[in-house]
Amino acid sequence: KAEIGVVDGAEARVFVVGSEQTPAQAKNAALAGVLEEICAALGNVVPLLPDEPAKALENALAQVAETATEALEPVMSAAHAEVHKRLASMHKENWAGGDPPMGEGCSVYMTQVIDVIAHVSEEHLSGVRQGSLLGHTGGSSSKSAAGFVPSTIAAEGLARRS
Repeated sequence: KAEIGVVDGAEARVFVVGSEQTPAQAKNAALAGVLEEICAALGNVVPLLPDEPAKALENALAQVAETATEALEPVMSAAHAEVHKRLASMHKENWAGGDPPMGEGCSVYMTQVIDVIAHVSEEHLSGVRQGSLLGHTGGSSSKSAAGFVPSTIAAEGLARRS
């Protein structure tokens, strides 16, 4: 049912630094947050179960975590494009003068990259930071809830597009 609830239209893919998230993005973030809470709560049970039920629950939680990641994918894909655009602007920087003097901060393109990442974190992931999601590597079950926080989900989503 959660997979059906993910909004993947144009409204979910809009990304402008400084603007509020759209209703579609808010819905996806809320869905990811709920799925995250489910993974966190049930992930604590995994180590208490015998091997076979633990493996089954880990597999189910991996699917839930994947759906949470998919819910964030539209905005993360748009954010990735913005980061890429900002990084590409480094070629327009005047590097003849060397590094900026100490205390003057970083280059323009890096400031813009930081602004994009901060916007994603504050506006789009703020509701998805309460617990952890079960990390699934596709390997054998270790009966541990090896989780990662949503910022890692975001980073993973960005890395998938690189």
